[in-house]
Amino acid sequence: MGIFNSIATMANGVLERRAKRSEQRFNLEMAELSAKAQVAAKAAENEANWEGAMASKNTWMDDYWTLVLSIPLFMVFFPALQGYVKSGFDVLAQSVPEWYVWALLASISAAFARKKLPNVAGWLGKR
Repeated sequence: MGIFNSIATMANGVLERRAKRSEQRFNLEMAELSAKAQVAAKAAENEANWEGAMASKNTWMDDYWTLVLSIPLFMVFFPALQGYVKSGFDVLAQSVPEWYVWALLASISAAFARKKLPNVAGWLGKR
């Protein structure tokens, strides 16, 4: 009977150690997930704060760019102006340097309180 008790005691100790290790791993994983969630929440909060701060600035830049970008849209409804719009876009598509396009996109993005430039790499590649 003594040998069974010592085997049972050893088995019980092994099981307890495994359970403790499993619990420690679980606690570590939960701590890592919690830390990642906190980082993601803080990043989202910072992004929202930045967007809010930029949007709360009462600037004329977003109105300016909206007007500038709308002009060709309105011009195409007038047959006498359609040729000018097409010619203008053809010239832009063929001869505007890439650095100018990126500078213009940065300016427009800033006016509309965007921290990141839109992903236009595919569009630029078609030029």
